[in-house]
Amino acid sequence: MKRFLTVLVTVLVVVVWVFADQISYAAKVAKPNLIFIMVDDMGKAPVGCYTGATRDSLTPNIDRLAAGGMKFNNFYSMPQCTPTRVALLTGQYPFHNGWVNHYDVPRWNLKGFSPKVYPCVGNVMKSAGYATCIAGKWQISDFRREPKILNECGFDEFCVW
Repeated sequence: MKRFLTVLVTVLVVVVWVFADQISYAAKVAKPNLIFIMVDDMGKAPVGCYTGATRDSLTPNIDRLAAGGMKFNNFYSMPQCTPTRVALLTGQYPFHNGWVNHYDVPRWNLKGFSPKVYPCVGNVMKSAGYATCIAGKWQISDFRREPKILNECGFDEFCVW
């Protein structure tokens, strides 16, 4: 009886160990990489994955990313770049976040975007364990007055203007 219990406990420990290892592996695999591309003043016509033009596509790398991932087929943007950008960063419509027009913060010496006032996707992704990066036009803060704003918004790496 003692030997039976020893074997049973050993088998259970091995099963739990293997099962825990599989859960750990599944948790690591389950977190996808996310790349969100927003382009000002461009419709979906030039992007091959939206038009079906794969042979002579001008966007073969984007087409490959879309083929192995997820793409939006129905989406809305604002008629100006600033409200679209802030809506993407906050997850809020412009009438909720107040950024309803184009505001060139550095040029007009305006108050910039504040992650203390608005939620920011960079901070949300960091809290979920992601490494974060942003590139492109920012234009919603003045880096001369707020040199650390991108880190405060949760971005580890950045290349913006």
